[in-house]
Amino acid sequence: ASLGLAAFSAPILSVLYMGQQGAVMLAAPLLSLLAAALLPTVLISVTAATLQAVGRPALPVLTMLLGATLKLVLESWLLGVTGVHIYAAPISTLACNLAVLLANLFLIERRTALSLPICRLLGRPLLAAVMSVSFGVLLYRLLMRAPLPSVLLLALSLAAVVLLYFLLAFAMGLLDDAVLSALPLGGVLIRCKSLYEVKKYDERRKNAGHSGQRGIRCP
Repeated sequence: ASLGLAAFSAPILSVLYMGQQGAVMLAAPLLSLLAAALLPTVLISVTAATLQAVGRPALPVLTMLLGATLKLVLESWLLGVTGVHIYAAPISTLACNLAVLLANLFLIERRTALSLPICRLLGRPLLAAVMSVSFGVLLYRLLMRAPLPSVLLLALSLAAVVLLYFLLAFAMGLLDDAVLSALPLGGVLIRCKSLYEVKKYDERRKNAGHSGQRGIRCP
């Protein structure tokens, strides 16, 4: 969602505010910067809940106060910087969210025996997101040559992004049975996932058998 909002900020605003291209061109870069703060916001909720669950409910409040103070100071300073001005709002929001997230992760490491491997957890989802959003942007530019309404053009591109991300997440093993069961046609998706895993397992066994046969030397 964060990457998609950043990549499609101009088309989304163009659909919402038709006939106001000047305002759209001004606001689109701001929305792209603000979209980058979406992912840290979600992770803040997870890390704050973790601290509360281990009996440290006051720590998330303190980190939020730290982030809010940083946002106020940074935004007040950037508003007076030439060439920044209105961009101070999304930049300071991103800095605030990153500061709160890093502080929460630091406190989880120091105050508990837990460890959240953020890089390992986000690696494959980030790869799937980058691939699907890149495909969506390419598809949007190709469809711009066709005489389609802007709303339909955006809807087709975003639908392609969502579908491709789901397929990539399915292929990368990011969706477990609990997630699939909550989706429409969950039972069908779980059976497809089981068949896919069995097929991959058979391919690995076949490849391992071929490798073993190549390593045998007959007298």
